[in-house]
This record gives sequence, C-alpha cells and structure tokens, in this order.
Amino acid sequence: MKSTEGEKLIQAVKRSKCLEVIFPSSAFDLKDENAKLLEVYYITRALLTFRVTRLLLYGKANRKIIKVMEYLLKQPYLKKEVKIDNDLKMVGILPPLNASWHSYFKEPVEGDIREVSKGNCGLGRIKYVGKRETKWAIVLDSNRRILAYLDSNPFYHGFEIIVVNSLGEAMKLNKGFPIIASRTGKEIWEVKGLILEKYINSGISLIIGEREGLNLLDLKEGEAVKFVSNQGVKTIRSEEALLYSLPIISSIIDSQQ
Repeated sequence: MKSTEGEKLIQAVKRSKCLEVIFPSSAFDLKDENAKLLEVYYITRALLTFRVTRLLLYGKANRKIIKVMEYLLKQPYLKKEVKIDNDLKMVGILPPLNASWHSYFKEPVEGDIREVSKGNCGLGRIKYVGKRETKWAIVLDSNRRILAYLDSNPFYHGFEIIVVNSLGEAMKLNKGFPIIASRTGKEIWEVKGLILEKYINSGISLIIGEREGLNLLDLKEGEAVKFVSNQGVKTIRSEEALLYSLPIISSIIDSQQ
C-alpha cells in the first residue's frame, strides 16, 4: 500500500505470543535532562524495532519517563489531545519515532485501519458504523467516508507499559518464560532451541537487571543466558544489555515463521 503522498506504508505483523521486557527504571537516572530524553527515545525505538508486546519497568520510575514514552507512542494525529507541560516541553528535540503504525493515509482508503480517539481518526469528517466506539476502525467506503469500528487491530501497534515497585513484583506479573541476561549464564547457542520452544508455548520475558545483577532473584523457572561471549568491557550497562540481547532473541523466535 502507498499513502496519498506516495510513501509506502509498512504494517508490521503482531507477534503470536508475548515478548515482554522487564527493565530497571534506574537506567534512566541521568542528570542531564536532554540525555535522559534521548535515552527514553532510543529504548522506545529498540522495543518497537523488535515488536516487544509489553514493558515492565521496575523500581522508582520517574513520571517524566512514562509520559515521554507514552507521548512518543501516540499516533501523530492524536498528539493534539496531549497537553504539553514541563515534562514534555523538550520532546520537540527528539527525531521522529517512525513507528510502523505512525505512517497513515491522508485521505480515506478502503481497508485502511485507523486508531480512533473521541471520534478522531485523522480524516476529518467521517461517518462511523458499529454498535460502540472502540480504539480501532476500518475504512469501508472511501467515497462516502464510512468507517466501521473494530474490536482489535491485527497489526503491531506498540507495547503496553506497566510500572511496578520492584523486580519481585514484576516477576509476579510476567507472562512469558523468564530469560535473564547474565554474564554468567549459558552460551546463547546452548539455549536457542529452548528459547524457541518456550516462546511457542507461552512467550518470553527478557529480564534486564540493575548494575548489581540478579543474584538475589529466586526463580521457580527460567534460564540465565550469556548474550555476549568473552566480553571486552568490564561491565555492560542495562541499556546495552537490552540492545545486545533483544535482537538475538527476536531472530530466534522469528525463525519459526
């Protein structure tokens, strides 16, 4: 499909099972506010790139982090609904997120699925059919500008954000088989089959620890995995661990398709 301006629209496919990330909010503890904004931006981009379905942030999460992340994920034509306060006043310095569902047609195109909020789908005057308003609608008739409400969107449209106080609390909410990024874990080639099997059965929860690691974590099930063999640095930061491990897990679980 192409937009009215000739740009090709790419719709990413939803994952069949959950791929969630359990991540420490302490990774965003940067003194420079612009550096913090960029950290939130690049983490958000990474999660979207590999179609993460859910993010569990544990620890004392800064309100600003959550607001910026939610604002970045919001459909561009719906951002007018958001009041730009002190927490969001600098988001303009960030590059476009370019999420797959942020590309959209400027005029009604039959079959196009739109995100809807308070009757607004970014197409101006539109007639909706259906018993109730939902978050999604599909264009049925482009000439008469008619859309029908949908119960769900079959394409990938970002991740859910959940904030908890501790790693232990996050573990009570996790949906997938726990994979812990650890320098003392098994080599990735030893557990490739396990990761794929567990994803097919129940999904995967990638756990990124804080600087002190996960030595105190008591898991009933799960596997510690070394994603960097013979690392050439003394320590790997939380955000680096995410960027090193997530593409490997994504490649493994996508190999089933």
